[in-house]
Amino acid sequence: ILVNGTPIAFFSVDKAERHFYKQKHLQRLTAVATQASLALQKASLLKQTQDHANRLAALNTLAAEMARATNVKTLCQTVSQKIREYLSYPYVSVYLVDEANHEAVLEGVAGVNESDLPSVSYRQPLDAGVLGQVVKNRRYELINDTEACPYFISEGQIKILSELALPLKGNGRVIGILNIDQLHKDAFTETDIMLLTTVADQMSTALMRTQLLEETQQQLRNVQKITDFSLALRQVNSSEEILSLVLKQLVAAINYESGVIFLSEDHQLVSRYSYPENYYPLGLAHPLDAGISGHVLHTGKLHFAADIRYDHWFQLMPYESKILDKIRSMVAIPLFTENHIVGILSISTTEKTILSESQKQMLVTMGDLAASALYRAQVLETLEERVQMRTAELASANEKLKELDQLKNRFIADMSHELRTPVTNLMLYLDLLKYGRSDQREQYISVLREKGRQLVRLTEDILSISRLDLNHNTLQMSPTDINDIVAIVIEGHRQQAIDKNLTLNIFLQNNLPKIMAEPSQLAHALTHLLNNALIYTRQGSITLTTSLSSKGQVILDITDTGMGIPQTDLDHIFDRFYRGEKVGSLNYPGTGLGLAIAKEIVTLHNGQIKVTSTEGKGSTFSLYFPPVLVDKIENTSNGQKVAE
Repeated sequence: ILVNGTPIAFFSVDKAERHFYKQKHLQRLTAVATQASLALQKASLLKQTQDHANRLAALNTLAAEMARATNVKTLCQTVSQKIREYLSYPYVSVYLVDEANHEAVLEGVAGVNESDLPSVSYRQPLDAGVLGQVVKNRRYELINDTEACPYFISEGQIKILSELALPLKGNGRVIGILNIDQLHKDAFTETDIMLLTTVADQMSTALMRTQLLEETQQQLRNVQKITDFSLALRQVNSSEEILSLVLKQLVAAINYESGVIFLSEDHQLVSRYSYPENYYPLGLAHPLDAGISGHVLHTGKLHFAADIRYDHWFQLMPYESKILDKIRSMVAIPLFTENHIVGILSISTTEKTILSESQKQMLVTMGDLAASALYRAQVLETLEERVQMRTAELASANEKLKELDQLKNRFIADMSHELRTPVTNLMLYLDLLKYGRSDQREQYISVLREKGRQLVRLTEDILSISRLDLNHNTLQMSPTDINDIVAIVIEGHRQQAIDKNLTLNIFLQNNLPKIMAEPSQLAHALTHLLNNALIYTRQGSITLTTSLSSKGQVILDITDTGMGIPQTDLDHIFDRFYRGEKVGSLNYPGTGLGLAIAKEIVTLHNGQIKVTSTEGKGSTFSLYFPPVLVDKIENTSNGQKVAE
């Protein structure tokens, strides 16, 4: 049975008798075969016509469904479901190209068994798999045997044996992929390719239209957000109010979760406002040339990190590991005025997100408005402060004169009080040396030496206090490793600990941030604290430990197993010339100035000193210093004041 000259079937008749069929039978059967051929041709043409009509109807229905879609997600999901429903393909999926992250993102999927399908938002690298070939070659990719394809990637739990992926094009580039999967090999015909190419062309047009509609709607929303933001800025005046408003509004503008504003201060970026309040510690400094912040300051442009773990510019500071552990996407926005760097605004979320160009433009515009408002507020506040400062200068100068007069009077009174006892003792023992028993002369001389040393110590401590009072604004500070200072001070007191049979323990944490310090003054403070521990510890140990706090502060702990400090004395131990009643009755050596000197030196280093003590068990003195995070510090050898 021939159709267009091609055999499509065979017509066979049989008879039990030999030599039954004659030429006439052949002619009759040939006529029947011809009639069958014509009938088959007619049926085939009818089926082709019906199939063509069905395909045209499906295309028209699909086009209508696409026209009704008002957003990209709805369009992609609708197309996936309707292609499967109207054209009977087992598995259909639609991917959109995310150029920023170099990925294909699954936006719509439909199939025979929903549980076998990959989840929406499944991502695949653009340079991998069949999808990657489509994007690379900008044409459809047909795989009739996936088992023999080296770059095929299975997307779900189903066993796909044939795959046809077609590009969705717009503005001369591939913006998405329509992907059809079959469960048997060699499943796609030329008719399938032609039909699905038409569908892909229709969808490309619909996708461009829908994306444009979404972008237009987004632009309108962005303009409204910018307008509302500008109006809100006009309602606030102080820097604090502006910082709060700016951070909350920008975090909400793109549905992120948290943020922090760093202001430019003394060649550093310092964290000054956080949202939520407990998200990021305030007062921490970043160097101007490090990490994403440094990159943004250098380029003057917004930087978006879809996933900070893989961002080239991201640099984790020592104290940020717990803060940023769950953060994925981050946007850093420069706060610039025409000639002034105000700071950096960083907002973040725990989700991996995509940021559109229109969203980036909105954030840049809002950042510019924020920078101008913040700079204006800072200038006004500075002017007000200057007016107040000028008004208060005469009163301040007068107060300083009074303070100096009080310091002089207190110094004379303290000196008179503290010198009276050792000088009286000196005079007494000089008389004994002259008129006393000759066999006690060595004892008298020994006491005289001790009283002389006591006067020397008192004089040195008084000179230290005087220098601190006079020079507290001119310390020559530089980035210093506290471990180096501790090591030097320990070495100078090791023999004293050995002589007293005390154990000296040292635990220094490696790679601590440096602190701004004048090494000699800091060593002087540590010497007084260590001397204090050695004097009041008769047995046991003294332990020095350095560490880093959760807030990024450098900590030095000095712990002893000595006599401890009574609770009644704790509020006064840092007062000048103060010595507790118990200490005085036990005749321990000292001037009452050591702890006062130590505290004043620590305070001049922008640090804090705290003490915890249990009477009879020992004490711990804890020193806290802010870290220095800048890599390049200005040369201070010319005597320039660096820190107060």
